[in-house]
Amino acid sequence: MFCPPWKVLVEETSNKIKENYGKILFQKPQNFVALFFQQCPLNEMRMATMELITKTHKLITSIKDGDSANQIQKILLNFDEWMDVTSDEAVKEAMSATVSQHTWDNCFKIVVYQKLSKKIAVLDLLFCIRSPESEKRKALINAGVRKLLDKEATFRNGIDWIKTFELNNLKEAQFDNIVYKSIIYGYEKLLKRTLEKFDEKLRCVRLIDQCLKRAETDILENQSQKDLVDFITIKKLPAFIGKISNSYGINAEKYKLYACRALFIEKTQLIYSSFDRYYFELYALEALKGRTVENKLDFLYVISDDLQYACCWAKYLKLSTKSMPPFLPNCEQFDADAELFIEKITKTPLTSEDEDCIVDRKFWGKSYKLITIATPEALNNFIDEYFIKSKPKIMGIDCEAGFPVNNNEKQKIAVLQLATSDWCCLIDIQLLSDKLSENQWRNIFEHFFHPDILRIGFMFQCDYYFLCSRFPNLQKFFEQKERKVLCLQKLTDSTINCDGIFKTKLHICCGLADLAKEILNIDLDKSLQNSDWSKRPLKTFQKLYAISDALIVVLIHEKMEPLLKEKLGETVAAEMFEKSYVCNKKYNS
Repeated sequence: MFCPPWKVLVEETSNKIKENYGKILFQKPQNFVALFFQQCPLNEMRMATMELITKTHKLITSIKDGDSANQIQKILLNFDEWMDVTSDEAVKEAMSATVSQHTWDNCFKIVVYQKLSKKIAVLDLLFCIRSPESEKRKALINAGVRKLLDKEATFRNGIDWIKTFELNNLKEAQFDNIVYKSIIYGYEKLLKRTLEKFDEKLRCVRLIDQCLKRAETDILENQSQKDLVDFITIKKLPAFIGKISNSYGINAEKYKLYACRALFIEKTQLIYSSFDRYYFELYALEALKGRTVENKLDFLYVISDDLQYACCWAKYLKLSTKSMPPFLPNCEQFDADAELFIEKITKTPLTSEDEDCIVDRKFWGKSYKLITIATPEALNNFIDEYFIKSKPKIMGIDCEAGFPVNNNEKQKIAVLQLATSDWCCLIDIQLLSDKLSENQWRNIFEHFFHPDILRIGFMFQCDYYFLCSRFPNLQKFFEQKERKVLCLQKLTDSTINCDGIFKTKLHICCGLADLAKEILNIDLDKSLQNSDWSKRPLKTFQKLYAISDALIVVLIHEKMEPLLKEKLGETVAAEMFEKSYVCNKKYNS
C-alpha cells in the first residue's frame, strides 16, 4: 500500500527519537527533528507535526518509565526555529492546511498536559487556540484545560493555559473552582495574579465570605465549598478572609462582608487578652466608631469577665436599657465609676504628639518600660543610659518604612524599634533624620549594631534595605559581619523539616504571626502593618503595634533557643543559629 512521503518521514523521525531516548551521547547527535521540518512538505506541515507529536508520545510512553515531555518540547522548539527562518507567507500557508478531527484531537490531548514554555506561538498556530476553527474544537480546548484544573498535579498548568491564551469564557465558567482549588492547593499568589481586575478580586473575597456564612448555617452548596471549609476550618476562615481582603486592597467593612463581625470579635478578644487597658482602650475608641448596636453588644461580651468595666463601656456607648445585654442587668451600681471612666476616655487622644516620653506598658502579661524618642537630646540620653552605662546582651530590632512619594523613590525607614526583656524603644527616624549629621548617625548605629549585642530580627534583609535607603552612606557599615542580625525567618526555614521542632506544619518563608502562634501561642495583630508610617503624627496605637514586633522576636528567641538545643543537640543548634545571621549582603560564616 502506498504511504505518503510525509507519513514515512513521521515514522522515521519518531523511531529515531525513540532509539536515542535516554542514551548518553558523547558526541553531539544529529538533530532528527530539525531535519524533519526541513524535509516536510509545506502543505502537510501542520498535519505531520501533530502526527509526529502523537507518534513520539506513543513510542516513548511504551518504554518503562518513559516520559515524552522533553521530546515533545523539543519538537515544538524546532518547529518554532523553523518558523523563524521561514517567510510569513509560507508559515501562513502551512498553518492554514486542514487537519482531520481525529489527528487534532489525539494530539491536543497530549500537548495540553505539557508545561507551557515561552514558545506559545507554536501551539496557537498549530491548534488555533485563541480563535478555534470550529465550535467542536473550542469545546475540546475548554474540556482539556478544565481537566487540568481538576487535579492538583496539573492545576497550575491549567491556570497557565487560561492566562496565556486568554480563555476568558472558561475562566468565567470555572471561577468558583479556580478560587477554591487555588487556596486548597496552596496557590494563593497565583490566584492573586490570575484575578487581574478589582471586580474579580472582590468577587473572590465575597465567594469565600459566602462559604463562611453557609458553613455557619450548615448549608454548603457543593463539595468544593466543603473542601475549602475543611481545609481552612470555620474558626480560621474569618481571619483568612481578612488577610486576603487586605492583600487585594478590599475594605471588608465598606463591602459589608459577613466575616466582619467575626473579625471584629476576634480582634477585640486578641487586644483585650494581650495588652494593657490603655492599649485596649485606644483600639476600642477607634474600632467602635460607626458600629452597629450588634457590634457594640459583641464588644461588651468580650469584656464581660469584668462587669464593672463592661458597665462603664455600656454607659459610654449610650446603650438603651432595652439594648442592654442580659449579663448587665444592674449597671446603676457602677454609675459613679462610669462617670469617671467616661470623663477619662473622652480625653484620650488617638494620636500622640511627636514628643519624647517614658511610660510603663503591659505586653502579653508583662510590664515594660516604653521609651518614645523624637528629639536628638532624648536619643543621646537613651544611648548614654542603655548602651554606654549598660549594654543589652540580647535585643530585638525592627523597622517600619514609609510609603515612597513617587514610583522612582525607594522606601525608607520611618521608625526604628528596639526591645529587650526589660524595655522597648521607638525612635522616630523620619523626624530625626535631618537633625543629625552623617557622622552622628554612624556613631548611633555603632551602638545599636555593637558586636557584643545579639540582635534578633525577622526578614531583616528588608530592614537593611530600608535603613540603607535612608542612610546610603552606611551601606558598607551594614555589610560588616560584626553588624549581623539573627534572622528568625531564616532560622525557621533551616529547621522546618527537622522532626519534633514544630507542632504544626509551617511553610517556607512563613510570617512572624505564624511563628509567634507556633512558638508562643500568641496571636499577633498585623492589621497595621501596611499603614502609612510616613504620616505624622503617628497614632498611639500604631506606635504600640510597631513596638510589639521588636519585642515578640525576643520572646520567640527565648523559647526557640532551648527548644533547638534540646531537639538537635547544642552543636547542631549552634550551627543552625550561625547560618541564620544576615548582614546587608549575604552573610557567610
